[in-house]
Order: sequence, then C-alpha cells, then structure tokens
Amino acid sequence: METKCGEATTQSALFPLYRFTSVDQLALEAGRQSNLSAPVVSDWQKRLGRKDGLGSFPQDIFHYAYAVFHSPCYRSRYAEFLKIDFPRLPLTGHLELFRHLARLGGELVAL
Repeated sequence: METKCGEATTQSALFPLYRFTSVDQLALEAGRQSNLSAPVVSDWQKRLGRKDGLGSFPQDIFHYAYAVFHSPCYRSRYAEFLKIDFPRLPLTGHLELFRHLARLGGELVAL
C-alpha cells in the first residue's frame, strides 16, 4: 500500500472504514471510530428503519457496497459512467435486501 500511495507518478486514494484518535489506541477495539459521516449514517439508518444504534452498521455499509459494486448487473448498467466518474452507491429502502446484500458482500470480503 505505501509503495503505491507514496509514488508520485500514480494517483491513489484511501478511505479507511475506521479511524483511531491516537497511535496508542490501534490495539484497542474501544478506540475505533467510524470514518463515515455521522449525518450520512443516520440518514441511511432512518431510510432503512434501523434503530439498533451504530454497532456494526459501518461494516454493513461496506459489505453492502462491496456486493453492489461487484454485481455484474451494476457493472453493465453503469459501465459508461464508471469510465468517467466515481461509482455511485444506490441505497435500497428495503432492510431485508440491504441485509442480504451485506451478507453476500461479507462473504466476498472473506474470500
């Protein structure tokens, strides 16, 4: 990772799912904070009807995004847009579909 990000001839972007307030907290689970915008996460939770707090929700969003972006239907439908712009993540309003895709995305991440 540091080779690609430190190289001046290429463009790289990193977006960590979690952040830590200090180096000393890297080993502690309690020091981990979501790197996702709180208003965005809150909006997603409202749209999905989730009331169970933040918990694993940032990871659920990551797994959902992983599943959507690896979908052949998504890739073929938005192929032209993906050539010129960043991918857009459509959010379903159906909690069960979100959970199903997050589970599938989690399986892909585990592979």
